[in-house]
Order: sequence, then C-alpha cells, then structure tokens
Amino acid sequence: MEDSFPEVVSARSCPSETNKKRSSILACLLLLITCSLLGTILGLKISQRNELRDKILDYGTYRKFGIISDIHLDVTAAPLYCSENRTYSMEPTDFGSDNCDSTLNFTDLSIRSLTEKLTKLKNSQFILVLGDFNDHRYNKTMKKPTLETFRVITEIFAAHLTSVSRIPVYPTLGNDDSPDINYQEAAHPGDFYRNVWVHFRRLIGGSSPSVEDEPFLTGGYYKVQHSSKLWIISLNTVSFSFHSQLNETKKLAQLEWLTETLEGVRLSGGSAIIIGHIPPGISTFEVAMTPGSLTSMSWKEEYIVRFNDIIRAEDDIIRGMYFGHHHAQSWFVKGSEGGDGDSSGSEDNSDGDSNGISESSDSSDSKGRDSATSPPQIRGGGYISYFSAPAISPVYRNNPAFQVVVVAPTTWYPVDIITYSANLDFYLRVGSPPRFNFEMSLKEKYFRLPKRYKDIELTPDFLRQLTYRITDFGDLMEVYSHHVVSLLQLKNLPGVSPYQLYCTMTTNLKVELEDCLERYGYRPIF
Repeated sequence: MEDSFPEVVSARSCPSETNKKRSSILACLLLLITCSLLGTILGLKISQRNELRDKILDYGTYRKFGIISDIHLDVTAAPLYCSENRTYSMEPTDFGSDNCDSTLNFTDLSIRSLTEKLTKLKNSQFILVLGDFNDHRYNKTMKKPTLETFRVITEIFAAHLTSVSRIPVYPTLGNDDSPDINYQEAAHPGDFYRNVWVHFRRLIGGSSPSVEDEPFLTGGYYKVQHSSKLWIISLNTVSFSFHSQLNETKKLAQLEWLTETLEGVRLSGGSAIIIGHIPPGISTFEVAMTPGSLTSMSWKEEYIVRFNDIIRAEDDIIRGMYFGHHHAQSWFVKGSEGGDGDSSGSEDNSDGDSNGISESSDSSDSKGRDSATSPPQIRGGGYISYFSAPAISPVYRNNPAFQVVVVAPTTWYPVDIITYSANLDFYLRVGSPPRFNFEMSLKEKYFRLPKRYKDIELTPDFLRQLTYRITDFGDLMEVYSHHVVSLLQLKNLPGVSPYQLYCTMTTNLKVELEDCLERYGYRPIF
C-alpha cells in the first residue's frame, strides 16, 4: 500500500545556517531532487500496479456510469475551509490538504480523472454528481459564492467532456449548496433554482427535450429520459432532512411528483434510477460524529416512511438508488418499517436460491447462535436498497474517491461498483500530483464472491442476503476494517462491531435501530 512508504525528507531538514559549506547545500539539494524523482517513480509504479488489478477490466462491454460526490469546491480566496478549527493558507491552484475542502486544482484533477477513465472504457453512459458542489463555509458577513461554484464546476466538466467524448452529467442539489443557511431553501428560491438550472441544464445536455424545467424551477428536482427505456429521477432530498424547515406542502408536493413520475415510467415500459444527496434512514455519518443525537436520522421519519412506501410500490421498475452526503462508501438495505424483516420466525428455509446464496435451516448458525436472534431470510417482497458514495473533498481526512458502476447488460441493475481513490497525503508528501488508483470492487472486497457471481445483479434481495453475512463471518469485519483504513473513513463510519454495523445498515427508524442493537446485546446508542 502507498501508506507503507517511508517519510520523505522535507526542505526543513536542510541545513539553513549561513556558515554551512557549499558541499552540504549541494548534497541537500541533490537529496531533495532524488526524493522527488523517487516519489514520481513510486507514484507511476503504484498506478501501473493498480491498472493491472483494476476489476473494471473484467466487465468489457458492459454498460457503465460514473459517480462523483461531495466535491465541496472552495472558490474563495485562501485560506481554505478546513475541519477541526484549522485554517490552511494555500492558493486555490494547489492540491490542498487532507482535512480541508477541495481546491480548484484538485477539483479539476478529480473530474479529469473520472472523465478520462470513462472515455477509455467501452459503453460509458453518463455521470452522476450527487450534490454538495460547494464548500462547508457559512459566514454571516460574506455571501457564499454558490452560483460561482456551480459555474466553475460546469466549466470543468465541459473542458474534459469534449464533443467526441460527450456523455451527459446528471446532478442533484446538496445541503451545502444553499447560498444562505445550511440545509435550508434559499431566501429567494425561485431566483436560486432558475440560476442553478442554467448550469444543470448545460451539464445534462443543453436543450435536451427529454427533461422538464418546471419541477426544478419550483422545487429543485427533475426527471430526464436518458434512453428509450431508462429515466433518471433527481430528488431534492434536502427538503426531507431532519434539519430542514421547508413547509410540509412543498415536501408532500415532491413526493406526489415522485409517485406520478414512477407511474409514468411504468406506463412507458421503462425503468428508473433515483439519485439524491441525503440518503433516507439512519445516518452513519451523524452516528459517528454525534452519537446519541437525534440528528442521527438523515430524514425526518415521517418522510422516510412515505418515501419507502412509494419505492416499494414501484420496486420492480427501480434499478438502483444512489446518494452522497456521508462522505463514505457504503450501502443500505431496508425491510418494512417495524423491523429488519419478518421477525415472526416464519422465514423460508428452503435450500439455496436463484443467486446461489442460502442460509442454514438448522436451529443454530455456524457460530452457535440461536436462529431466533438472527434476521430471517426473506426473498423479495418489501426490501429496498441504496448506495452512498465516497467524497472528493478530503475535509474529514478521508481519501478522495469516485466510483464507476457496472450495470447488467439487459436491466440496468448494478452488478458491481468499482472505487478509485487518491492517497492525497502520500502524494503531497512526495511532491507529486495526486493520482486516482483502483481501490476495490464491492463484490470482491466486501463479499469475496467468486468469478461465477460476476453477472449476478445487486438487487435489494441479493444485497440483503450478502449484508446478513456481515453478522455471520468474522473475516467480513476484517474486510470492512481494511476498507475503512484504505479510504481513511474512520471519521465518517463508526468503528463498530459487525452486529452494530448490520443494524445501522438495515433499519429505517430510530426505534428499529434500538431494537436491533438490543437483540444483539448492545445498549442503544440514543
């Protein structure tokens, strides 16, 4: 791993006294040049090694799309916004710091890396930008330059997606994209949405007739027909946030629009991918940062229930849901409200299933736990799933990362998610421009599935059965821990046991999380 390389001698280690001999100065300069060259060589070797390991190569002509989220570009003058009450006096053209928001140069490098990756691959379809274009700064004395950030990022995409390689970019709004107060609608929403829509329209594809203007101009959400059989539905999830003070009429209007939109997709014989910024359900980010706080709910619970009801009613046409906000790669699979599945004990224990994953029908599992304390195996009927994407901004000391989703040739269900990350701290230390290298395949890293599972779709049911294995195999926690360390997501995902992790990922509401933790012998965290 890149982190294993030794510290590089910095300029401060050079002799600075005027009475040093010239030979010592030359020796120091030579050492610095050597270290710089070594850093560049090591970076190239790492990139070459990762290209050979890149699991995207296994998928040939499968359809693919990119995901980039939580860019948090700081377009203001130095110093950058940084976490931990730290400031960083750095020009926006530099690559930044590992606990600050993204500089202009690093944002350009990140978008260029993703677009170059997609243009080299066969059958790349589009890019999803999952919100939080803007930095975390909120200054009462200075108007946040939100629209300037949208303009700059739009220009960067335009520069790297030429007419030859042009693929559409489908964006969504995040909680930090408000020009006034975090999580709140703009003071003049009509003007704000109209100005943002100029840039979003350009990202989507200019005057494309397949996208309606009105929903975004009134509420910040939209739908677009990507192809004859696929629709992209972009939600303004900030409206449903626990922190949002938007009136209920506007919130319900968006849910009614979602219902009507999905019904229209069904009538057209198509399918849909849903995107947004803030995921519904339990916030692993908030649980990690503020344990015991009610803000561990990403959405207000009443809207989680309503949303889940809408999704379950149309689950056979939904081909995936993708969100950002957590600054951490993860996935979630939810059962019906009231528990993480049918806890009555009436599960189907027949041997095997169509996906080749089965649970033992004995009264105890392989570790001797009574099956009454284990979630039942349920095939279909009520499970929904969604994925959260890693962040580009390294503000919480996470390694910046983006993803490429591989979808099934005939359905648009995901079959794998490939993550590429940049060990920013390493590249800054060796004085080399950061590189995004292959980090992991979701199927291989989390679930260690053999190649015969390559074509298996990550449907909600299959993903749920894989998720349950976290409670059943000790080595799965080791895999998860390795992922947390490799992407430096320690601050964004709680350092929990497999059971606590399972409860966070499979429950919808606060009371369900409490019940799940109690079932496994843990005191509720609320």
